[in-house]
Amino acid sequence: MINIKTLIFILNFIAIIFITSTSFPQQDLDRATIKNLGNVINTENDEFFPSITADGLTMVFNRRAKGETNSDIYISYYKDGTWSQPEPINEVNSPDNDETPFISSDGKTLVFASNRKGSLLPPVSFNNFQFYTEDLYVSYLVNGKWQTPLPIKGKVNTIENERAPSFSEDGKTLYFSRWPFDSIEESRIMMATLVDGEYTNISEMPYPINSSYSDYGFMPSRTRPGFYFSSNRRGGYGLWDIYFAHSEGDKIVEVINLGTAINTAGNELSLTELGDKILFCSNRDGGFGNFDIYEIFLPQKIVDLAKTGFLIHTISKKNGEVVITPLTIQFINPDKPDDKVEQKLHTDEKGELSIILPPGFSWIIVKTENPLYQNFPLEFKSVSGKITPVTIELNPIVIQAQPVQQFPNIYFDTNSTEIKMQYIPVLHDIIAVLRKKGNSRLLVTCYADRRGEHYHNIELSLRRSISVRDYLLSMGIEQNRIEVKGNGYRFPMFTPYGDESDQLCRRVEFKLFE
Repeated sequence: MINIKTLIFILNFIAIIFITSTSFPQQDLDRATIKNLGNVINTENDEFFPSITADGLTMVFNRRAKGETNSDIYISYYKDGTWSQPEPINEVNSPDNDETPFISSDGKTLVFASNRKGSLLPPVSFNNFQFYTEDLYVSYLVNGKWQTPLPIKGKVNTIENERAPSFSEDGKTLYFSRWPFDSIEESRIMMATLVDGEYTNISEMPYPINSSYSDYGFMPSRTRPGFYFSSNRRGGYGLWDIYFAHSEGDKIVEVINLGTAINTAGNELSLTELGDKILFCSNRDGGFGNFDIYEIFLPQKIVDLAKTGFLIHTISKKNGEVVITPLTIQFINPDKPDDKVEQKLHTDEKGELSIILPPGFSWIIVKTENPLYQNFPLEFKSVSGKITPVTIELNPIVIQAQPVQQFPNIYFDTNSTEIKMQYIPVLHDIIAVLRKKGNSRLLVTCYADRRGEHYHNIELSLRRSISVRDYLLSMGIEQNRIEVKGNGYRFPMFTPYGDESDQLCRRVEFKLFE
């Protein structure tokens, strides 16, 4: 039986761990090996509880510095094939302990545990000692800034520990772990449902999720029927192992240990899923610190569980060419029409987008967000257990071929969509002409420089064009008279390469049609 004090130390990130990890055993996956995320993410400190957005571009985790008793929450961004230097989320962190963050699929909601001022506390002990326990807090991303965290609404928080939260894909079910202050061996997985803006109907998850041992860190799968969690139950390979609970409807049909490629004689905890890969933390040998964050492909048995979804291919109806475009995808559960989930995604360089339906959802509604094409919502029904190919033919919005007037270009700073003040007079000259020629239409075409990936440059140049369009709209020009286009790094007019030519490439061109 595992020492209780040891478990308390692990989950509170105390520096001295009395558990010794063994070397990574012979893997039972023949298609991938485990990968430490490297010394940008992992340090001599403890890195714990990774959580990643659905697009795989944003990760949060908590870090406890060596010699410290409190953790802070950090954020990192995936760009050009690597993770950025993690930065603390200062708007969220407190002087106290902030840990076990979970970020929603769209990256706009962050829920985490903290013992900050205002958290509920257990009674003072007989010797007048005050114990501290964690409550759950939530913060929302508004205009690029995390808002002041507030206790999660409802009766979730108690004088016990509430930690390791997660949400269902629609945000209407909250999962978390709860245990008394000094009794980690009593940790059990809880759930609560959102009713009238508060999380209520709080209950323990049934067996076989909860066992007579310690169960922790419940994470719904985004792409397959089931859930992940950690447990020190009998039959594992070490102290804490990671498991997958395979579900069919509301029933758990099998609990699967993820095997010795992932689980060791040490501790494996807090998993986040991205497609067929997972990220998790472990204190196995060979890391940079005590707990590090690792990446590996899921065992084939989990990968092979039937997935339901679509492979979308977007082409132009005019010529059949591939269209790279942003899409809004709305997931529909026909049994619960109000349970709708919406994501903004993007087709790749081949015009393709793979979508896996969350459990319980069987329909999608697709709309293009590319202003060069007509935006008609399309509905598609899935076939259970299959990936259904779908080709969407987009109708281009036709503009007269020959412009009657052109205007001076304007230019943007690197990676920016903000219109510089020096170009406002140019825009007002354009506005004056549009007002004078009431039947005219304007094509706004933006470009990017050579830096950055193709997909990023296409999206960035389109957002720049939209920024210009929105300014014109704010001045009273009708939206149906303005077309916008983002060309990325195409048709570079200026060589040789260098800062000056890059600046000239970040241009916006204007053409007036009648």
